[in-house]
Amino acid sequence: MISSKRKEGKEFFFKFPPLAYTYFRSLLNERNISSDIIDLQLTPFTEDELIEIIKLKNPLIVGFSLFGFTLPFSYRIIQRVKQIFPEIIVVAGGSQVNANPGIVNQINADYGFYGDCEFAFADFCDDIVNRRSVNTSADSLIINKGEFRINKKQVIDLNTLPIPDYDYINIPEYYSPIFKTSFFTAETSRGCPYACAFCDKNIKTKFRTFSTDWIENNLEALVNKHKVGYIEFVDEILTCREDRVVEICEMILRNDFKFRWRFMARATDISHETINLIKRAGGSEVIIGIEFGNEDIRSKIGKNISNEKYTQTINHYYKKGIMVWGTFIIGHQDESKKEMNETISFARKSNIFFPHFFHLNLMPGSMIMRDAVSEGLVEKDIWEKHMKGEVNKPYYPHPKLSSETIDKIVKKAYLMFLVTPKHFFRLSWFVLKRGLVFSVIRIIYYMMSVKKNKFHY
Repeated sequence: MISSKRKEGKEFFFKFPPLAYTYFRSLLNERNISSDIIDLQLTPFTEDELIEIIKLKNPLIVGFSLFGFTLPFSYRIIQRVKQIFPEIIVVAGGSQVNANPGIVNQINADYGFYGDCEFAFADFCDDIVNRRSVNTSADSLIINKGEFRINKKQVIDLNTLPIPDYDYINIPEYYSPIFKTSFFTAETSRGCPYACAFCDKNIKTKFRTFSTDWIENNLEALVNKHKVGYIEFVDEILTCREDRVVEICEMILRNDFKFRWRFMARATDISHETINLIKRAGGSEVIIGIEFGNEDIRSKIGKNISNEKYTQTINHYYKKGIMVWGTFIIGHQDESKKEMNETISFARKSNIFFPHFFHLNLMPGSMIMRDAVSEGLVEKDIWEKHMKGEVNKPYYPHPKLSSETIDKIVKKAYLMFLVTPKHFFRLSWFVLKRGLVFSVIRIIYYMMSVKKNKFHY
């Protein structure tokens, strides 16, 4: 399996662990099927080097994890694999396939998988290895062999999944640039009950949870066995149900698991007591999607949450000593420069630790992507053209401002935040106290490199 979550030609600063592969590996091990992963975040092989590795390993199947910001690279590699090794079966998955299953056909993969596809993929590999016919009616399977067909998406009981196999992963190679410790990702739920217009998951996916016992066993493996010191919970929104948050925190405290963790939250009514419990259980960072400083613009993307509510929520976390990372969007079609400045102003006045400012892009499967296509603002195949190197990143076409102008406003937003006295001194103290001068310089450079920013996708 090739995890192509990397920036072309450069080291990828934030190295995110291949969580999906750890599930696959557990299931493949049960079937006595050997597997390997090439994580291009760790070793940025060139295209020629990758081809040589595939030649040496001589696999039956090569799988690619597709992400928007790596599509051009993945496209070129897949075409070369298909040409040089026609006997190898090429499979595609990842966030891009989940959002746009048609990409499997466009990128010329033989098969694709989306949804809760862990068991479907393991069974597929078992069929191939044992020379059986592929079950073409399997859920979550996308077929591109002589025909193109997308089978229905599978939704499974998450508690039937095995604990991921971390033994093969060199965990110390993944790290937190803030806490400078071993880092891995985990999940306690899948799905999102909300419907934000800019998100590729805006079609409400069924919200499902792992049991507390399953989560406990997973943390036992990560924290006690593999000595992971920092975990990012990659749930869409961890705080959907406050009772679950309490249950998970109490389980962490009961087991005396020692690790720090980050999570995604919405500005909803999590009580002060629960936030305090999160802190006691090791919760150290929270990401809150604020998106816009103007409430009218925010409501147009499906978030009817007031600035006052955001401010209250941020302050609750801040007072408990939990770092708040805020995400903001610049470039909505109804935004003027004045309203973009309102977003920058909100970030500066708030008690967030650090912001992520994003130039609004057209995520495949999102409502704004569909609207832009239906209004004739962009072509339906814009992502395919981007993949083939024919067009630049699919940003939403602002009616009055050029993409270059919005990029400049994004950079201005970071600079304005950093020169705000309370943020400058707070960040400076944090950096000096933890000896993070070099790390933070790299983070700021990374965030302001708008044209190469991972988070745009």
